[in-house]
Amino acid sequence: MLQVANATPLPATLAVFANPAGVECAYAAVKASFDFSSGAPRLAARQAAFLATDVYWGDPATSSLRAAADLTLTKPATDILLLGRAIAAGGPLGVMDVSLRVGPVQRTLRVFGDRQWVRHEKGWAISAPRPFERMPLRWELAFGGCTPAIEGKDPVHEPRNPVGRGIVGADEDDFAGRPLPNIEDPADLITTPADR
Repeated sequence: MLQVANATPLPATLAVFANPAGVECAYAAVKASFDFSSGAPRLAARQAAFLATDVYWGDPATSSLRAAADLTLTKPATDILLLGRAIAAGGPLGVMDVSLRVGPVQRTLRVFGDRQWVRHEKGWAISAPRPFERMPLRWELAFGGCTPAIEGKDPVHEPRNPVGRGIVGADEDDFAGRPLPNIEDPADLITTPADR
């Protein structure tokens, strides 16, 4: 029986899967967890164990993925999963940008306090963001979701993020009080109900 001789401080495992031709192959995997609390990444004192199945924040039908299963043939490369919060270090803020860079790949998000659609004399406007000190970086707070099911109206949904918030239907009655996403792409911000 094959065994892993792991000479690293990291969790490692071996799995056997059939390749596309049906031949059983051994796949080795190493998992590393890092701590960013001091500003610079350092290897976490406690390393996360391998996950055999996906883990969600709550009910899988209505919440986002907290961590993906580690061993699957659909992962030809490295996954980078950020679990964290946007923290307004100098006191409450209405909006801030957060960034993550791993090697040449960088992603920036604009994080807002809670906002909603409000009727304005010229149509619809976005309320001022409510100042926040901490905001979770989770899919539930990014653009997406589904409009409520109302008799006679087809719901509108965002298939890329069914657990998100901010989607509105074409009916203006859907806008009033609807929350906007707290997390957006700074290069593609929502400014009108027709956006997205």
